[in-house]
Amino acid sequence: MVAAGLLAIGGVGWVWGTNAMNTRAEAQSQECEEHSTLHVLADEGIIDPLEAVAEEWNAGDEVVRAHCVTVQVTSANSEIAGETLAEADTDRDIPAVWIPASTGQVDTLADARSERIAAEPESVTGDGDGDYPLVRIQGPGVDDVQERAAQKFHTFVFEPDRRAVFDTLDEP
Repeated sequence: MVAAGLLAIGGVGWVWGTNAMNTRAEAQSQECEEHSTLHVLADEGIIDPLEAVAEEWNAGDEVVRAHCVTVQVTSANSEIAGETLAEADTDRDIPAVWIPASTGQVDTLADARSERIAAEPESVTGDGDGDYPLVRIQGPGVDDVQERAAQKFHTFVFEPDRRAVFDTLDEP
């Protein structure tokens, strides 16, 4: 009798849990009121592994502030990209994430426009010597959805199972 009761309670719990997960998944898919692209500008040397991470993100249908966010990775020379990010504000959109070859380019941007850097850059290679720092960009040209998506993408990139993809990189 006790076993039958426990089995019944377990069955009800399983059905409730399954329904709760399905409801949450449906709610998340319905929360997507608009589509947005998170632009990631990266040095040529990191493009292949970064595109693999972006594909994984895009397959997950990530939602940020009621926007379905797709990551688009664009390759650029680190020095030229840093100079462009340091320029005076324009009406054009700018990338919310920048991954240059080294912290030297980040230092140049920080000297010119420190307010553009949203948080302390962190090396995606995890080697501590500043190669390929992920920089979140803020300010004119980066809206609130882009800033939040950049934060979420930063967390996504630095999850242990994704960091391994960067272990194969050669030093810049």
